[in-house]
Amino acid sequence: MALPPDRHAVWLEWLVAQELHRRKALRGDPEPERLPFWQRGGHELDFVGADEDFVEVKRGPTSPLEFAWFSRAFPKGRLTVVSASRFQAERVRSVTMEDFLQGA
Repeated sequence: MALPPDRHAVWLEWLVAQELHRRKALRGDPEPERLPFWQRGGHELDFVGADEDFVEVKRGPTSPLEFAWFSRAFPKGRLTVVSASRFQAERVRSVTMEDFLQGA
């Protein structure tokens, strides 16, 4: 039985959260469970990392146009979108879940 779309999206975010926690624990972060998010002006990013690194999880395909606002909001930031598509823009890139879990 397939998960409903909203439950599938939650499961994908959970999977990314677990991987981010694992990476932080391996680096020796004293609080690997601390995974803040960002929300403002109608935009949201699922995970905020160190040094203006952000991660957004999307259930389906995405495009760089969906994140045109990112560079204005975070002039020095870098965003990784985990989705069903791949793309590379100036400071926004999209990778598949498989790519992300393999460290891409």
